[in-house]
Amino acid sequence: MAVPVLRPFQSKLKGDVIQAWNQGAQNVVMRLDTGGGKTVTLSDLTRDHVGGLCVIAHRQELVGLLSVTLARYGIRHNIVAAEATRKAIAKAHVEELGYCMYDPGAQVVVASVDTLVRAELPPAWVASVTLWIVDEGHHLVLDNKWHTAVGLFTNPAVRGLLPTATPKRADGKGLGRGQGGVADVMVEGPPMRWLIDNGYLSDYRIICPPSDLQVMSDVAASGDWSTKTLREASERSHIVGDVVTQYLKWARGKLGITFATDVTTATEMTAAYRLAGVKAETLTGKTDDYVRRQILRRFAAREVEQIVAVDIISEGFDLPAIEVASMARPTQSLALFM
Repeated sequence: MAVPVLRPFQSKLKGDVIQAWNQGAQNVVMRLDTGGGKTVTLSDLTRDHVGGLCVIAHRQELVGLLSVTLARYGIRHNIVAAEATRKAIAKAHVEELGYCMYDPGAQVVVASVDTLVRAELPPAWVASVTLWIVDEGHHLVLDNKWHTAVGLFTNPAVRGLLPTATPKRADGKGLGRGQGGVADVMVEGPPMRWLIDNGYLSDYRIICPPSDLQVMSDVAASGDWSTKTLREASERSHIVGDVVTQYLKWARGKLGITFATDVTTATEMTAAYRLAGVKAETLTGKTDDYVRRQILRRFAAREVEQIVAVDIISEGFDLPAIEVASMARPTQSLALFM
């Protein structure tokens, strides 16, 4: 398989990151809008890096997506994650690419943040790491688990990269050094409208149908509503039936994702879609890896028309087949919405 080639705007962004490092910044936020290609850009930077390197993600499905992308670049890498996750990712390499680039002895490591902070890592590799990358870098602020993870790497020459589309956190904390974070500078790619106008992203229509889904409570300290609050709001509303009616009215037959508030509501929505003749499946953070991959493959093959999702198809998740999104989950988080 041919190694991906960066688009001109991605090459410029990569160059801006390198320039920021060369000008003295230790940790760089790399902001690029959703769909702009942060993963391929960080993979290209990874391929060029000499020395130990760790790419850190916050969910197992994102560890898998990053691992497959690195494999496309011909980068052999270790995977620090639960054993079942490692096996599933290695299998995904073979299924999608025809070969496997998982190598337990590699200098490049893709890691789940939760496993990384608990793992017994080879001291020689830890000492060799001169670049860490936190995927969805807006997660990294002082004294959280991502900060603990990057704190493992103490080589005097170590640098950091924080790719994100959404550096604004719902809780209001800053990413910059001295503002609650660790970043020294932010470099930015072109805005979403430029990416659309130049043919890199699809344009879109927004339909705002009426809804009686109303959240009565204040947001939590995180800056968004709790799952319990959202579930109660869904129970009081007609959202389960409304979302199906509006999909059939505006987007019948298109491949869609419905973003639901909670697992119970998602299950009810899936049943309502099926009752209306729409082939639908539920996908949550607890869905088995194998089942998840099969649902996504069937979706891409148009054997499933609707995926009702809870806390899995969100930031960093690549799903090229999607044609319509139904936002049945209110949020106060700009990052989650985008």
